[in-house]
Amino acid sequence: LRVAEGVIAQIRIGPEAAAVDQEPGEPVVDLQGAHVCPGLISCHTHLSIVFPFAETNENEHPGTTALRAAMRARDALMAGVTTVRTASDMHRVDIVVREAIERGWMEGPNIVAAGRGVDVTGGHGEGFGVAVADGADAFLKAARAELAAGADHIKIFLSGGIAGKAEGFGETKVSLEEAE
Repeated sequence: LRVAEGVIAQIRIGPEAAAVDQEPGEPVVDLQGAHVCPGLISCHTHLSIVFPFAETNENEHPGTTALRAAMRARDALMAGVTTVRTASDMHRVDIVVREAIERGWMEGPNIVAAGRGVDVTGGHGEGFGVAVADGADAFLKAARAELAAGADHIKIFLSGGIAGKAEGFGETKVSLEEAE
């Protein structure tokens, strides 16, 4: 394994391992049978939600939410997750943390941010800091607000989930007109 400027620059295995193109003074690491894994990608991440879900407080101070999200982002990177796609975060902290990482203020994975998810009154995401919107016009306005705030994609809570004891996956709460 050849490392150049803190980045893996070359990997050689088997008989080719001795032929690593090493620059003078550049470190070469012999992994002695260990494995190198490419960065992992998490496609459904919430950096701000508190577990158990019942302890999530969408009215907590945004700074508290951002600090928790920053810690979780760094933890993900240290665990080998180099990219996360967020699926709704309170106070749009995924966007804030993404910016901090891009500016070099902290270490963390690449973040494909959703900002706040969009849901209907009484839907699965209510109580987790989502944008609540009822009707097609309200949904469009909420989606545009998230994109304007820096979201890369829009998370729509179409049906239930596992956040509440009475929830399930069968019932769709969002209408086709709202989702379009």
